Amino acid sequence: MPNKKITFIDFAKGFSILTIVMMHYFQRVPLPGWLAKAVPLGGTGIHVFILLSGFGLALGQYRGWQHFLRRRATKILLPYYFFVTLLFIVNFFVTVHPKMDWYAYLGTLFFVQLIDLEIFYVFGIQFWFISTILQLYLLFPLLRIALNKLGNTRFLVICLGISLAYFGILYLSARPEHKLWSRFFPMYLWEFALGMVLARRFQTNQFEFWHLPAGKWVIGFVAGFGAMALLTFSLGDLGIIINDIPAMIGYLSITILLYQVCQAFAPLIEQAMLFIGKYSYPLYLIHIAVLQLFLYIQPPTPQVFFSIAGLLVYLLLTVGASITYDNVYQWVYNKSSVRQATPTTKN
Repeated sequence: MPNKKITFIDFAKGFSILTIVMMHYFQRVPLPGWLAKAVPLGGTGIHVFILLSGFGLALGQYRGWQHFLRRRATKILLPYYFFVTLLFIVNFFVTVHPKMDWYAYLGTLFFVQLIDLEIFYVFGIQFWFISTILQLYLLFPLLRIALNKLGNTRFLVICLGISLAYFGILYLSARPEHKLWSRFFPMYLWEFALGMVLARRFQTNQFEFWHLPAGKWVIGFVAGFGAMALLTFSLGDLGIIINDIPAMIGYLSITILLYQVCQAFAPLIEQAMLFIGKYSYPLYLIHIAVLQLFLYIQPPTPQVFFSIAGLLVYLLLTVGASITYDNVYQWVYNKSSVRQATPTTKN
C-alpha cells in the first residue's frame, strides 16, 4: 500500500509539543493551587510522542538496520549535538548555567546526565527523552522482526508484560525515582509497541483510529485521566509508576477529540497545529533555553493574567526561534562534509 500523508500525525505532534512547552512554562510561573495541580497533565504528551514514533517507523519503508540507524542518527542525534554545542559556545560569552563546563557538555552529549544528576538540568531538563527514544530506535529492527513473527496481539501482550514487569522492579528498587531507571526503555516499550501495532492495522485493514466515533474517545478521556488521578492519589509511589498507561489513554483521547472538532469547526486551529507539528523536534530541543531567556528578561509575576499573557509571547518567541534554529541547522548540515542526503529535523 503506498504511503499517504496522515494529517493526524502532525496534528498530534503539534498538540503534544504545545502542551509540553506550556507545562514547562507554568512550572516556572505562579498559579492558583487547582491550576498548578493540572499543569503536569501537559507532560503526558510525551507518551503520545512515543506512540507516534512507533507508528511512523512501522509505517515507513525499512531498508535494513544499517540504513535505519544511520537515518535515525541523522534526524535525532545530529540536531541534538548541534544545539548542545551551540549552547556551550554561547556560555563562554553569556552565562547560560553556572555549571555548564566541559564535563557537563561531554556528559550531555553522551547522556551521562542520566547517571550524574548534578548535570541533569544544566543543558535542559527535556533531554532525557533523546536517550529514551534512541534506546527504542536501537531496538526497533528486533521489534519489527518480533511483530512479523508473533502477530499483533501476542507482540503487544508480550511488550506490555515486559513494561508491567519493569514497573514492578522499579517500585521494589531502592530509588525508583532515579532518572536513569525511570527513563529506561522498558518503561515506554508498551506504547511504542502499541504504535507499531496500530500502524500494521492501518496498513492491513485501513484502521484509522483517529476517526473512531467521538463518544469512544470521550469515554477514554474520562476513564484515562480518572484512573490516572485515582492511581496517583491512592497508591503513592506505585500509582505514580503505573499511571503512565491511563495517562496515555486519556491524553490520546483528548488529542483525537480536539482533532475531530478542529476538522469540523476550527480549520485555522488545525492548520496551526499542523504547522507546529512540522517543527516539533526543534521546538522540543530549544524551548527550555528560550524559556530561561524569556524569564530573565521578563521575570514571573504573581498575577495570573500576566502569566497567561506572558505565555502567549513566549510561545510566539519559541516557535519563531525553532524555525530559525531549524534553518540554521539545515544550512550548516548542507554545507558540511558529512552531507549525504537532504536531512530534516522536522518530525
